[in-house]
Amino acid sequence: MTAALRPATALLDVEDVRVTTADTTIVDGVSFALAPGERVGLIGESGSGKSLTALAVMGLLPEELRATGRVTFDGRDLMALSDRELGSVRGDRIAMVFQEPMTALNPLMRVGRQVTETLSLHRGLRRSAADARAVELLTRVELPDPESAMRAYPHQLSGGQRQRVMLAMALACDPAVLICDEPTTALDVTVQARMLRLIDRLVDEEGSALLFITHDLAVVSGLCQRVLVMYGGRIVESGATIDVFASPRHHYTAGLLDASAATTDARRLDERSRLPIIPGTVPPAGHFPTGCVFRTRCAHATEICETVPVLEGDGHDVACWHPIGGPV
Repeated sequence: MTAALRPATALLDVEDVRVTTADTTIVDGVSFALAPGERVGLIGESGSGKSLTALAVMGLLPEELRATGRVTFDGRDLMALSDRELGSVRGDRIAMVFQEPMTALNPLMRVGRQVTETLSLHRGLRRSAADARAVELLTRVELPDPESAMRAYPHQLSGGQRQRVMLAMALACDPAVLICDEPTTALDVTVQARMLRLIDRLVDEEGSALLFITHDLAVVSGLCQRVLVMYGGRIVESGATIDVFASPRHHYTAGLLDASAATTDARRLDERSRLPIIPGTVPPAGHFPTGCVFRTRCAHATEICETVPVLEGDGHDVACWHPIGGPV
């Protein structure tokens, strides 16, 4: 793992993680690390393997998928733990906010009980103390009328309110690592901005390390210190956010940035101009080409791209045989 991926002091260290089905590799050798309090963005198109990477770290993959590699947290390999041992870490020291809270929250259980369950399980709080702490948490995530929200079922809350409940549950035990998987994608623009400000503030207050998964480059630019660019189940570029976004080295990253800039610049969206796009489409999971996973969509691909490129560099790393700006 190179310097851009491994901070001097790693709190969470992900090494050579692979996610496979019976005969297909979906995530292929992903490695990165988080330092205490550090914020890292994981970006890429849908189908690139971002969410599966997070689920592998959390030990939450569907039964038909298998993860290998090493995920070290506080000196313990999470992949070597029993389900019970992992359960004592998950939701306590490492927590996750999912993209769609209606699939993560129990529709048959009142919101208050779902928040207090985490507190009872990991902190051993009795009912009255857990209820008081839950109200405090719902207030902290700026949920209107938290006492009423405690009595509500998830379907009785708006999408933004449900996402706040998920954030409150994730922060209930003051986690050292918070993973957010597209937490604002399903929200309208105004609510999305408020949620991002809230996550920014709360992570800062907690001092938690943050892994923020998204396809929105503007969000990463404003929230994260480092960025990992993922495509085809591999990290293809990494480095300080300001460096990667100012001078991308991988042609895939450059394509993402061009498309992002065009969609946010109304002056370019007139009848004389077209949105820049990355040619082709993302292949189905596990069906990316051999060698460089981006080569079938890249205008610069040559015969050597049929061989897997190594992710390398001096802090700003790229896995490409023909990187922008010349050899690494």
